[in-house]
Amino acid sequence: MPRILPLLVLCLGIPLTVSAQPPATTNDPYAQQKIQADQAQQQGDYAKSIALTSQVLQQKPDDHVAYYLRASARVEAGREQGNVQSIREGVSDAREAIRFSENQNANYYLPYLYGMMNLAVMENKKSHAETALGVANQVLARPGLTPEEKANFHYQRGMIYLPLNKPQEAAQDFTETIKLSPDHFAALLALPDAYALAGNNEMALASFNQVIQKQPDSPVVYNN
Repeated sequence: MPRILPLLVLCLGIPLTVSAQPPATTNDPYAQQKIQADQAQQQGDYAKSIALTSQVLQQKPDDHVAYYLRASARVEAGREQGNVQSIREGVSDAREAIRFSENQNANYYLPYLYGMMNLAVMENKKSHAETALGVANQVLARPGLTPEEKANFHYQRGMIYLPLNKPQEAAQDFTETIKLSPDHFAALLALPDAYALAGNNEMALASFNQVIQKQPDSPVVYNN
């Protein structure tokens, strides 16, 4: 795969815990720990998030929210550190979250897809991306997805297309993400690179200018 891909894919980490905070009810004695774990992850303290959710799972081994939060933290930590084993553990946790929730929460697929995409790049194995692509297609075909969920899964599928050397398909998904969520920063950043990889320099420049218009003061834009 092109040498630019690992840099593009691994630099575009996104918060995985979309609406993940559990309600603080008296019925769940572990709600506060899970809220703290989610907050720690949003602050980039993945080790704390993993520790808190592991404590919950020791007491309640079927807590799908805790599995989801730990999956997200492990995948993000692995991406940040270049730790394949951490990503694999995150993917495994995501599978457990899906299983214990009886496949009721589409967002639980996010750390799974994100983890598999990163494994495809880090291990240079397209088979990981091919597996993730099939799952992403299934999730996007589910009825009842909210616009936010559709946006996030189109973004994830777009990222999966990159290690499969399909930048044009990636650009189409990033474009759909932006239609659904105009301020989806990760998709805005990824779209110019996808067009550039596809050899469409005119659209790459146009989409890059769109990012500048939306985020004129962001240093991330100019380092992308």
